[in-house]
Amino acid sequence: MIGKKNNLEAIKKRLSGWQLESFHESYEYKINNGVSLFKKNQIKE
Repeated sequence: MIGKKNNLEAIKKRLSGWQLESFHESYEYKINNGVSLFKKNQIKE
């Protein structure tokens, strides 16, 4: 679990602006729903 947290922090440090906001939105959705926004949109199609 520590490795995953470190990876997430490293990713967040490389992002800024809309990219960071989008990441937070997408990751929050995945935590709450068990599927990423990307996969959710793919399933719709």
